[in-house]
Amino acid sequence: MNNLIDSGMREKFERTMLIFKEYRKKVKIIKSSRKKTNFKILNQRYEKYGFDAVLGWDLCRGLSMITSRCHICGYLSFEEMMEISVTAGKMLQNKFSGYDEVMKSYMCGHFYRVNPHSYEEKRDYKLRRHIYRTLKGRKGSFASFDSLTSLSDKEKEKLNIISK
Repeated sequence: MNNLIDSGMREKFERTMLIFKEYRKKVKIIKSSRKKTNFKILNQRYEKYGFDAVLGWDLCRGLSMITSRCHICGYLSFEEMMEISVTAGKMLQNKFSGYDEVMKSYMCGHFYRVNPHSYEEKRDYKLRRHIYRTLKGRKGSFASFDSLTSLSDKEKEKLNIISK
């Protein structure tokens, strides 16, 4: 779990982007239009965020999935799970201005991980985007807020009641 917080998929992503940029300089042209499009999408995120371009993926998917499953299986207490989640949340708040930015980072990580070629992979990517847009349109949904918010003491208390 510490690896996801410290570097996760971000190290491999950064190495790939640097290699791909160097390759592109030498060859001047990438012949495949799919590769051009994929590189353009990934490069835009890398240019803006560098190493943290896929931070949303590492923390939202990787960390939340692992910590919740570890808690369910009894490897982590609720308090340990919440401590890790709060650390991840603070990292997201420090790096991104709002949920749209987090989602773009998440989708960049997903796109990089699966590098959509097949119909099924493209459909999965589009479905994830659609789910976020649907949530964003719902009043009161986390995605409908403009900025990342902290939990109030009252909300933290509700979480403690739910976990018992």
